[in-house]
Amino acid sequence: MTAQARDRGAANAHRGRTARTRGARVTAETPALSASAQRVQDALAAARLATRIVECDVPARTSAEAAAVLVCAVGQIAKSLVFRAASGAPVLVIASGAHRVDEAKVAALAGEPIGKADAAFVRAVTGYAISGIPPLAHAQPLTPIIDRNLLQYETVYAAGGTPRAMFPIAPADLVRVAGGTVADIAAPISRVLRCRMTDTPSSPRRRGPSDFPSTTLGPRLRGDDRGFADNAGPLGKGR
Repeated sequence: MTAQARDRGAANAHRGRTARTRGARVTAETPALSASAQRVQDALAAARLATRIVECDVPARTSAEAAAVLVCAVGQIAKSLVFRAASGAPVLVIASGAHRVDEAKVAALAGEPIGKADAAFVRAVTGYAISGIPPLAHAQPLTPIIDRNLLQYETVYAAGGTPRAMFPIAPADLVRVAGGTVADIAAPISRVLRCRMTDTPSSPRRRGPSDFPSTTLGPRLRGDDRGFADNAGPLGKGR
């Protein structure tokens, strides 16, 4: 072997070690997702979406808290609400955080009366704890009803399997991966204005555009921002 060949071999070996080291460093600096969030991330990848789930330092249990953490409009929060129909079937609604859901409209679309679903029912049908229900990758097949108001934004944000996990997604992609039906399900404005706003957003660690480099934040809207991820517990106020 010539000296030149030995030099090339040594250089190649060094580049290989550098690449492996860099890969290890990137892995070490990128926190691993929780099992629930990883399940959603895998489903997003299977749907050929390049969006990335980020697990924040604090949970976001209301639309206002999620918007504060993400530094976006409350209306961009795609909150998932689970109802229980009179027949016992689950009814999933994906609504804008800026509006209350009109249960009469949802019942008409479902074809039967609907009511509140408890935490055990929500986990059984979705596979996720309250406040972390994603729009896809559920334990049971669910065909959601999607709030038409979400379509006005370039980007919306949905829960990623835990109260700390969120991800950005284009409304058209949300409709596609969720396999849902788009409808007008927002409560009348007059009813919303009569509701008292009791939740206060907190944001000890805010996520901004640098955390979601592929997103574009839409305009800010005001409205009812309670109830980020589902309708159990304190989020029941946000329907």
